[in-house]
Amino acid sequence: MITNENSIDKIFMENEKMKKRMCIKEGFIVLTINHSEVNILLTDCNTPEKLLKKAYHLTEKAWITREDIRYFIELLSKENNIMIH
Repeated sequence: MITNENSIDKIFMENEKMKKRMCIKEGFIVLTINHSEVNILLTDCNTPEKLLKKAYHLTEKAWITREDIRYFIELLSKENNIMIH
């Protein structure tokens, strides 16, 4: 049986997983994929246009998931005060 508590636990676990895969460090967003790091300058994503361009570029990569892209957009929009909602 699925309960609200189970749903909340699942969301929490997914969020924790994303935090391990993607974080902001020393002026970069760092994506950790298959034990390798991809570093993207925060200044490369500090406007809505730049964020869209970088997110679009990432969608072309086989190693990134839809959830990764979503978290990438949410994380950078908050970091750069970009309204997405």
